[in-house]
Amino acid sequence: MATASNRGLARLVGELTGAASPGARPQCWVESGVVRTVVPGYMSDPTITVRWRDTDVPVSYIASYTPTEGDVVLLLIQTSSVIVLGRLVGPTGGSGS
Repeated sequence: MATASNRGLARLVGELTGAASPGARPQCWVESGVVRTVVPGYMSDPTITVRWRDTDVPVSYIASYTPTEGDVVLLLIQTSSVIVLGRLVGPTGGSGS
């Protein structure tokens, strides 16, 4: 059952990826990745590396997410940055590699 929240998220993703405007070039897109390393920071937030497209990439993450090695995460990819939006759970989460 689609909720208002799910419809809003679907609309946002459509706008970001260009799906809402056929022929438009996507400004960003979403993919999954796996948290590979979490390095605690001294007096700062941890730094993390995510395995994305067979490459380990240092990434930023949303403050409400607490990174844990092995998490399957949703990534927002832009031309020059990759950001973790949160952890995926359920059948789509799996244990990815």
